[in-house]
Parts: sequence; structure tokens; C-alpha cells
Amino acid sequence: EADVPATSTEKDAPALEESPQVWNELDPDMIRTLSSFGLEARIDKYKGRCVHATRTFQPGEVILKQDALALTLFSNEQGASVRCHVCLKLSNNLRRCSRCKYAHYCCEEHQRQAWKTHAKECKRLEAFSAAGRQPTPMVLVLSRVLDSQEREAAGKEDTPAGRRHADLTTLASHYGEHPQESMIGFANLAQVLLRYMGWIDPNTGEQAGGKDEAPSMQALVEGFCRLACNCHSITDADLRPFGIGCFPLAALVNHSCRPNAVQTYKGQGIAFRAMERVEAGDEVTISYVDVASPSGARSRELSSRYLFKCQCRLCQAPESEDERVKEATLGDEAACRAAQREAAAA
Repeated sequence: EADVPATSTEKDAPALEESPQVWNELDPDMIRTLSSFGLEARIDKYKGRCVHATRTFQPGEVILKQDALALTLFSNEQGASVRCHVCLKLSNNLRRCSRCKYAHYCCEEHQRQAWKTHAKECKRLEAFSAAGRQPTPMVLVLSRVLDSQEREAAGKEDTPAGRRHADLTTLASHYGEHPQESMIGFANLAQVLLRYMGWIDPNTGEQAGGKDEAPSMQALVEGFCRLACNCHSITDADLRPFGIGCFPLAALVNHSCRPNAVQTYKGQGIAFRAMERVEAGDEVTISYVDVASPSGARSRELSSRYLFKCQCRLCQAPESEDERVKEATLGDEAACRAAQREAAAA
């Protein structure tokens, strides 16, 4: 349930000139969506895909925003039982779904609004709970991604560029490159998902009759690999995580230990706000890890969880300079928190 934002590298990126080139192979609708924000996707020799500004952004200005393709709330003191599952606001007067007993809503309107997607999930949650099981947040997110894909295919959902299933599948999964223990974990999650979706009987483990053909185990494991690299933790104004969301357009934005943008959340949307003046041509970056951590700790976390080695100036500094590095980055952490609080109050 820790922060698992976008992947920062494409290992198979073509060797290009030193200056990042405009990435014209991106879906045209994605190109237009980025352009509407004053952004463009480029290919970098070392980092692969990256997002650059095509105009100037002032500190505090929204650089990019989008609603989630899928999200879920954690079962913690800040999450599923104390927040509306539509607007994600804290409330002491929530309506609980009488059937699944999982979903909560702050008002009747939000309960009605959610029903078109919750109706199918509600039956699954009820059946899974009756079998003494509870889906994990990652299982819920991938199940909602698959439900969205089904609605798109049936023409029941007019999904904008940046939050379509096809946009998610263009992101790196690093399938087979994750640590062995992670791959085993993803395989176990795939087994849970098969039971949760009703493709396998949760009690007997046998294939359920009368169900649509299930995706292959490899496809499901790869789906979890992709989510692990490209989801964002949803946090409150104090940066405490209470959920996880899949934002394919936002996942194009890379990591930096000295980021120029910070992610903020409102409802089911994510927004990147400029922490400093971002000039046209600058790459837009956020931090995937605690910017106040020593360089060694940041490097280990980025390598083990996000499968790349950060080459920024701070990470290349000798371990003996850790205190100077931490001092240099504490201002960024304060700016992150200030931007989060400003967005939450808006």
C-alpha cells in the first residue's frame, strides 16, 4: 500500500541523439490531450518516454490533470470505511451498501452515480465475502480496469484519451524483470483475481462454468506488473496514503529527486502542480520516493521497486554528502506538503 507511481524508464528505448526527440508514435488522441495542457511526449536516450512543457508554467499552476481509470481505497483508518467511494471525502455520516457492506457514500446522489459500475462488483464482493475472502487493493484496481475494458468494448463507456485501457497497456510492465519474490506475489494475486472475478470457484479452485473465458495467467501477472510500476498512491494533505489509483496519462511523467512538480488529489482526479517556474522545453518531473531520504536509500528504493537507477546529480553524490543532500531536498518536501494542502483546501 505504499506509493507506486509511474515507471521512469523504457529499457528498450531507441538510442537517439542527446537531446530528447518528440515521440510521434504515441496515440494521436494522447498527443492532442497532452498538447491541450501545453505538454508533449518525447523519447530520451536514457529514460525513454518523458513529458516536456511547451509553454511556461508558474509555481502553483496545474500542469496536467486527469480522472482515474480505476482506483480503490485502503482498509485503514483513513480509507474505505470513512470516505465516500465517489468523491473520496471524509465523512462521519456515510451510507453503506447494504449488500456488499464495502462501498460507502456520502449522499444518495453519489450512491446512484456509482451504481452503474458498482452493481456488477457488488455481487462479486458479496460472494467473495461469503467465502471468507477479501480482495486486496491491487486485485480491486485490476478488476476495475478489466470492467472498464469490457464497458469500452461494448460501447457503454465513452472514455477520454489518457484513461482508456489501451492507454494503460502502452506503459511499461517490466514483466519478468521484477524481483522473484515480487513475481511470485503477482502470481498469487492473479489466482485471487481469478476467484474474485468468478472465473474460478473460490471454494473448489475449479474453473467456473458458464463464465466468459478468463485472461491467461501471464496476462494477469503482466497486468499486476504494469500496475506496480505505474499506479499512484492517493494521499491526503499530510501525504498519508489512503488509496491507490491508475492514471495512465499521468504515468508518463518521470521521477526526479529534485522534482519541479508535485501530485495532488481531488475527488477521483490527480493533478500535477508546478513547484517552481517550469520553462518551455523543461521536462516535467515528480518524485516517486521521499526526497528527504539519503541518496543510498532513494537509490535502493527506486532500483528495487521501480526497476531503474536514478542518474540525477543528487543520487550521484558520494554517501559522505548525504547530509548536504538531505538539507538541499528538505525544501522540496516542504513545498510538496504546501501544494498538497493548497489543493485540498481548493
